[in-house]
Amino acid sequence: MNEPLITLFGSMGYVGGTIATCAQSDGQNVTTINSSDFPFWKDAGAWPGQLLENSTETVILAASFEKPASREEESLQPLLQEKFAVLLDRLRTRRIIFLSSDAVFNGSRGPYCESDALSPITPYGRCKAIMETIAAKHTNVHVVRMSVVWGPGATKPDSRRRRYLEKNAGHHLGATNAFRSPIEVSRLARAIVRMTHEETLPDVLHLATPRRSYFEFLRSSLLPEMADRIEPWDDPAGQHDTSLDTEHPNLVSRLIN
Repeated sequence: MNEPLITLFGSMGYVGGTIATCAQSDGQNVTTINSSDFPFWKDAGAWPGQLLENSTETVILAASFEKPASREEESLQPLLQEKFAVLLDRLRTRRIIFLSSDAVFNGSRGPYCESDALSPITPYGRCKAIMETIAAKHTNVHVVRMSVVWGPGATKPDSRRRRYLEKNAGHHLGATNAFRSPIEVSRLARAIVRMTHEETLPDVLHLATPRRSYFEFLRSSLLPEMADRIEPWDDPAGQHDTSLDTEHPNLVSRLIN
């Protein structure tokens, strides 16, 4: 039996599950790992070694590495730094694709390119920024940042669409001064799988479609059948733009189109 070529962390998640299905359809051998297989927050000595020691060529880190429920953010950060550094050290002989987020930016001056400084303002964004900072010390790690991910996944439905549809109000508000770079989950998954075939990859890559307001996104993509019931809304907090641009347009076009 052939050894797996891809090891995928986060295989039961919305994005990770879709990547797993896409990679298998691509004919690749995939070892899938979820949180029950790999106790990330426990002592590293208890991690199942066989999941880290196979002959995998590429590791895709699509897991969110959710914090333990008993931990507050301030006490979590040093532990996250420690665990993620150990994980990357254990995987230092593999090519690693680590999925991050536009949440590493504060939204004050988008669209953002790959070389822009990190400026997270949310707990999720700060955790991703911590992991990106550790990843930057390893030449075998390639960070992929994405924005709003939407559409039916292979293992889970689009929870964002479900939440909107479950609202009782007949109309929905869409911010005209909040900007993102939405990408359909199946399109994102195909791009990640295509990345595994690339000989060289940049240290950081933005996989995202052109900048759109959240109002435009709701009307054209997430809830097109309800376009006439989506009302434009200016967030009184001001413009928030975490949309993503790229310094590698030819590569991104090849991957997502």
